[in-house]
Amino acid sequence: MKQLLVFSDLDGTLLDHHTYSYEESLEGISFLKQKNIPLILVSSKTYPEMKKIQVKLGLSTPFVFENGGGVAWSNPFRLELASFKVPEIQKKINFLKDLLQFPFKTILELETDELINLTGLTLEQLELARQRETSIPFIITSSDFVIDLDQVNYKLSSEGLQITKGGRFYHLTSKGIDKGTAVKKIIEFYQKKNPKEKVYSLAFGDAPNDLAMFKVVDQAYLVKNPNHHFKVDLKNLKKTEKIGPKGFTQAIKDIWASE
Repeated sequence: MKQLLVFSDLDGTLLDHHTYSYEESLEGISFLKQKNIPLILVSSKTYPEMKKIQVKLGLSTPFVFENGGGVAWSNPFRLELASFKVPEIQKKINFLKDLLQFPFKTILELETDELINLTGLTLEQLELARQRETSIPFIITSSDFVIDLDQVNYKLSSEGLQITKGGRFYHLTSKGIDKGTAVKKIIEFYQKKNPKEKVYSLAFGDAPNDLAMFKVVDQAYLVKNPNHHFKVDLKNLKKTEKIGPKGFTQAIKDIWASE
C-alpha cells in the first residue's frame, strides 16, 4: 500500500497566471478530493493570501507559504517559520544593493499603482500580499540587468541569505530555505502519521523556484507557461501540454487514466 500526496504551486499552475482564477483546475482538485488524496499548496504567496485560498478550495491540509519560508500545519493552523523574519532581512537590503549594483524595488517600496499594474491584484489582495513574514519579493527596474543567481547567492551566503526566482518577482529570504525543504518536512510528517504506507509524492509547478520542490518528490510535472523558459534536467520530470490550470487538470486526469 502507498499513500499519495499532491503538491502544487499556485500562480501559473493551479491559478491562471493573469487572472488568478482557479476555475480550470477545479476538475482536477475535485478528482483528488474524490480519491481522498491530499492536495498541498506550495507558493510564494503570504500566509493570509494562502489561508483565504485554502478556505475557498475547501482544503484542510498543511500548506507552504513564502517559498518555504513558512509551513502552516492544519487544524488549527500552527505556523513554523524560517530563521530570518522580514525586519531582519530588511536590515540587510543595503548589502544586496551594494552587491547587485543596479536598481531594484521591493514589494514594500513599490507604489500601489505600480503593484496593481505589475500583478493585476486588487487593493484588498495587495494588502494581503504585503503581509510578509520571512521573505521580501523585489523586481529589477531595468530590463538591461539579469541576476546570476549562483554567483549572487554565493556572496549572499555570508549574510545567511539567498535569492530565488518566481513568476513575477525575485525573492530574498533565508539561506537554505526553499519549497523543497518545506515539502520534505510535510512528506516526513505524512510518513510518520502512517508508517505502514509508503508515501508517493507528486508535484506541479511552472517556475524556477519550483525546482527545489521537484527534486524531493517522486514525480514532478512542469506545467506549461509561455512566459517562462528555463532548462530542467531531472529524471523524474514530465511536462504538460496545456498551459496553467488546464495543464494541471489534464495531468491529473492522465495520471489515473493510465492506471
